[in-house]
Amino acid sequence: MASVADTLWKLSGFRPMSIHSPLPKDECVRRLRQALDPDRLASLDQPVTGMTNGDWGRARKRIAYRNSFQTVVYFKVVEARGGTDFHGWSGLGLSNYVFFAVWVGLPSLLFGRSWSGLLVIAGMVVAAVLLTALGRVLASGESDFIERFVTKLIEGTVMPSATK
Repeated sequence: MASVADTLWKLSGFRPMSIHSPLPKDECVRRLRQALDPDRLASLDQPVTGMTNGDWGRARKRIAYRNSFQTVVYFKVVEARGGTDFHGWSGLGLSNYVFFAVWVGLPSLLFGRSWSGLLVIAGMVVAAVLLTALGRVLASGESDFIERFVTKLIEGTVMPSATK
């Protein structure tokens, strides 16, 4: 039987991605900065929101609704032989893991010594898994969308080791 951590890991949709571009790093970073609308701004000019500082950043697909379980791509841009490599990791945002730790941890500390407390904790775990599953269903395909977006933007090719 899979543990709760294993189940949440699978639901997170975590997936690595690597893209190689023949363009120099400065040009890739310039294109990323220009193409990523800053988080939380409603300009609606670009299909992807996010930020980059040149060496690293994050990106997510623009959606018309709020989904705390939306796919986030954390990435780094590095110089490579013959161009630039874009290495990304997609999945749940980091704040979700903190939320789950508090969501399950606090009731465990407060109520973990009684049978009724164990039922509360079990209910919290089930709710966490169900909420994550629903959010990940709504976010399906977002990792692939961002990978295609970045590949086209930096005129790159997906590196074979990053395929699913």
